[in-house]
Amino acid sequence: MKYLDVYKKIAPSGLIPETEWQVMETYLQEKRFPKKTVMMNVGDKADRFFIILSGMVRLFYVSSKGQEFTKTFLGPNDVASPFAEMIQGIP
Repeated sequence: MKYLDVYKKIAPSGLIPETEWQVMETYLQEKRFPKKTVMMNVGDKADRFFIILSGMVRLFYVSSKGQEFTKTFLGPNDVASPFAEMIQGIP
């Protein structure tokens, strides 16, 4: 498995069996983002997830007044995804 460290991190949750992870890996594509890149905006269709291989990602939201609020930071081997929205097919 190419992303074994990622799988080991999520395996205890039982969400994805190893055989399914191996199939999923064949569809994964590595992509690099410059600092401060917005990877998803409010209202975007939730049709992808991100595995952080290196660096840090900040998850945040913006209030109606334009103020940013940080929800969390993610680092190597973390997964960022709006899973519920992906399953339901909503933005």
